Amino acid sequence: MSRIGFSRTQILILVSVWLTFLISFVMRLSWASLMPIVNEALNFTPQMGTTYLSAFYMGYAIMVLPGGILADRIGYRYTILVSLLAMAVITALMSTIDNYTYGWVLRFLLGIVSGPIQASCLSAIGDYFGPNQRGAAVGIFMSCTSLGVATVNLYAPYVATNYGWQNAFLLTALLPVIIFILSYFTVRKPSAEILAQREAEAHVEAVPVGDKPSIKENLLHVLKNRNIRCLAFAGFFATGATWAVAQWSNLYMVKQLGVNAIYAGHVMSAFGLAALIAKPTIGILSDILPIKKNHLTALVMFLFGPALILFASTTNPDMLFI
Repeated sequence: MSRIGFSRTQILILVSVWLTFLISFVMRLSWASLMPIVNEALNFTPQMGTTYLSAFYMGYAIMVLPGGILADRIGYRYTILVSLLAMAVITALMSTIDNYTYGWVLRFLLGIVSGPIQASCLSAIGDYFGPNQRGAAVGIFMSCTSLGVATVNLYAPYVATNYGWQNAFLLTALLPVIIFILSYFTVRKPSAEILAQREAEAHVEAVPVGDKPSIKENLLHVLKNRNIRCLAFAGFFATGATWAVAQWSNLYMVKQLGVNAIYAGHVMSAFGLAALIAKPTIGILSDILPIKKNHLTALVMFLFGPALILFASTTNPDMLFI
C-alpha cells in the first residue's frame, strides 16, 4: 500500500477499521449462513427465519444516524470498542435461543449495537487520509464486507453441520473479542498536526469550536443538499439489491435448488471473494482515472442489473459459481 502513498500509521489504522467492519459483517451474516440448519433444528418456517434478517436491519437502521452522532460526541474509538464487546455478547447468546421471540429480540439488539460501526470507521478514515487518498482507502475498507460474506460461509455451515449450530455461534462470538484487543491499542484520535494537514489538503479553514454547526444544522444541510439526496436514493437500492443476495441466497439454494448448507456456503464464498477484488479496484480507479465518480458509479450500477437478473434466473447450482 506504500505505492499509493499510505504511511505506516495510515496502514495500521486502515487494517484496524477494516478488521472491525469485517467482524461486524461476520456477526450479521452468521444467521443467513446458518438459517437453513437452525430453521430445521428449531422447527422455524422459512418466513420465521427471514424475519430475523429484518429484525437485525430494523435495529441497524434505527441506530445508524444516532450511532454516527455518538461517534462524533464521544469519539469513534470508544464507539468501536463498545460495539465490538456488545456484538460478542449478543452473538454468544444466539447459541441459547430456544424460541422464536427470544431470537428475534437478540437479532434486533445486534442491529442496534452494530449501527455505529460503519460511521465510526469512516470517521477514522476521514481523520487519517487526505482527499486524494480516500477513494482508495474507502475502497479497501469496503472490501471487508465481501470478505465477511466469504469468511462466514466458509466456516459457519461446516461447524454447524459437524459440531452443532450452537458452537458455530459461540465460535463467531470470539472474533469481535480478538478485534477489540487489537482496536484498543491501535485506534486513536490523530494528533493536531495530522488533523491540520488534512484540513489544508482539503482547503478547509479550521472552524472554531464555538462556531461549529449544531446537529440540527448538519441534518438540515443533508436534507437540503440535492447531491446527498440523490446519492442516498441510489445507495438505498444498490445496497438493498446487494445485501438481498448475501442474506437470502443460502436459504434459496437449500430450499429451492436442493443443495446442502455447506455447498450453498461455498457459492456465497465465491460471491464474496469476487467482490473482495472488485471493491478496492474500483476505489483505486476512482482516484486515478479522469472520470467523474458519479459517472463511474452509474456504469457499475448499469452492469450490476443484468448480472443480478442472471443470478436470479439460474437454476443450475454449479452455474451460480460463475
